[in-house]
Amino acid sequence: MCIGKGMIVRRFQEEPDYLMDSNDHAPLVEVLGLKDNKLVDRNFVRIELWPTDELTSTNPDDWDFKVDEEGTLPSWFEEKQDYWQEKCLTVLVSSIIPQWVKKGVGDSLYLEGTQIKSLGQLKSVGDSLYLRGTQIKSLGQLKSVGGSLYLRGTQIKSLGQLKSVGGWLNLEGTQIKSLGQLKSVGGWLNLEGTQIKSLPKSLKVDGNIYKVS
Repeated sequence: MCIGKGMIVRRFQEEPDYLMDSNDHAPLVEVLGLKDNKLVDRNFVRIELWPTDELTSTNPDDWDFKVDEEGTLPSWFEEKQDYWQEKCLTVLVSSIIPQWVKKGVGDSLYLEGTQIKSLGQLKSVGDSLYLRGTQIKSLGQLKSVGGSLYLRGTQIKSLGQLKSVGGWLNLEGTQIKSLGQLKSVGGWLNLEGTQIKSLPKSLKVDGNIYKVS
């Protein structure tokens, strides 16, 4: 699973490749018909862009440029690595981030291990959202998560404006005391180790509910 936004840089190309509806490399490799059968002098390089501050920031300085297989990078990439860093970051902040703000993130968003501090203007995630171990303290404007939401190991104290989670919701060990405006959870709900003592009458949970009795 790719952390942040995944891109691919191809030999003899001048622009990075990416998919708006996927943050992972695997679907992109398939769509482009790439052959992942060699490591030395390979024809493409996987790139990951990690947020260091706000997820919807359009400041390139708020993003880390990560390269897979640092020890075996082909010479054609190494010779132009600065160029590719600028290109990938430019595409991210000028084309991808505005769409995230307008339409939400269409795929899963895996942010564990990053230095992110805020979800910014993000309102929806089409699949799952993983925030464990981040410095995020608020869900901000987030209203819906299409897949599962993993908040165990975070400093988040409130679900804010969140109304729906399509998969499971893991709040184990968090400081969250209320489910707030939450209306539906499509999978199981884990409340173990929280101070939540009651569920909203309007809340619909399709899976099991785990809590300290």
